[in-house]
Amino acid sequence: MRTPLRLLILAAVLLVAGWLLVPWEWSLIDDGQALGHVQSIGVRQTAELYRFTDGSWGLFRPMFWLYMGTFYLLPVKIAFTARMLMLATAVAIPAWLVWRRTGSRPLAAGAAVLLAGNPSLLRNLAYPSLQEGPGVALVALGLLPYRRPWPRILFWLAAAWFKSPFSWLLVCYGVLLLVRPGERRLSDRLHGLVALAAGAGTLVTAYTYSQAGDYTAALDFGSAKLFASALDAARQIGPPLLVVALGAFAFGLRYAGRDGVAWAVAGGGALYLANLLPWKTDEHYAGPYVYLLMVGVVLSVTPTRSPFGATGATVGTAGPRVSAAGAARRFAVVAAALTGLLLAGVGGRYVYRNVANTAELEACVLRLPGTPLVGYNRQEGAPRLTELAVLRRPGWAGQVVWIPNGAPAGVDYYIHQDQYGPGTPALMTGPVVCETPLATVYRSR
Repeated sequence: MRTPLRLLILAAVLLVAGWLLVPWEWSLIDDGQALGHVQSIGVRQTAELYRFTDGSWGLFRPMFWLYMGTFYLLPVKIAFTARMLMLATAVAIPAWLVWRRTGSRPLAAGAAVLLAGNPSLLRNLAYPSLQEGPGVALVALGLLPYRRPWPRILFWLAAAWFKSPFSWLLVCYGVLLLVRPGERRLSDRLHGLVALAAGAGTLVTAYTYSQAGDYTAALDFGSAKLFASALDAARQIGPPLLVVALGAFAFGLRYAGRDGVAWAVAGGGALYLANLLPWKTDEHYAGPYVYLLMVGVVLSVTPTRSPFGATGATVGTAGPRVSAAGAARRFAVVAAALTGLLLAGVGGRYVYRNVANTAELEACVLRLPGTPLVGYNRQEGAPRLTELAVLRRPGWAGQVVWIPNGAPAGVDYYIHQDQYGPGTPALMTGPVVCETPLATVYRSR
């Protein structure tokens, strides 16, 4: 059985397992509200609603408006599988390109582990309204070896219209085509002008939107903020760079320098990171720039040796021996694989705890007798939990309300989640009704 077929079978098994295990719920951020919008006002009106909302927020992302009006029509398990496929696409295509270019199955597997070990990107499985997941999937589709540049430009433009910092890919690719055209020099340069114009135009439009937005008003160009964001970015990039360093030692990686697209992707990743410095470079925001930088690396190197080859034979023995250097290279492979899998595990644990927290809180409030008034110290989570409960059981007449930390309130039950503050101690003296991975529910009267 060929390796690509094995990988396809493994991917299918993982997708089916995810489909069977995923709860109905997603997160307590904005997904319950989005589901309610699509069901109540339809696709066109939902897309228009998000366009209007983004106008006040200062965000330009037209593909996201269309996405929000259509994605939530899918049954939840199919929707979750679609999100898994987006991330699988983002990992599989670069790994396949590495295998196609180098013929090294271990190196292709290492590239897959490196790209999958991106905890920030894996958060997209818990929050289906995040744009980073569709964005990196579109970037990966643009990496495929097309005969003409225009499919890549279209895929990357779609990514940029999900999240504007992806526009830097188009800018870098446009410059690449202008400076290093291929055999079709005139055609490539024309495509380069189109890519550069599309990327720059999207960035200018996004900047114009941001000037009138209340969400983007939080951008901070002060030196202290930029330095803090740079430190956060270094923490995000450090672990995958360790995997790269171990792989470079094990495989004797050297710079190939033939793939200009790798330069465009790496340059786009660096500029994406720079774009985020006045905002945030951690949490889910880190996923795309870490992904782009690592894709740029794996597409620009080639191995000079196999870490699994024997280096000679010991006199008087029938089998090969492995030198100290060979053993060190094999150890580096194991260490790199374990590091990548550990990073993927960190992301998977985050997804599980957040999705399970939502599902268990919803089940808990639905079990409460009568028409309970439930307090919650998570501001955005309170209305979302109410919406999810009503979607699950349309006749439910209870309500979940936000209680600021320390504020007294006459509620029947109280949900306290540590990561959102100390809560209100007076509401946490009664018996514990439920415990979830991230929260505790108390009876308060």
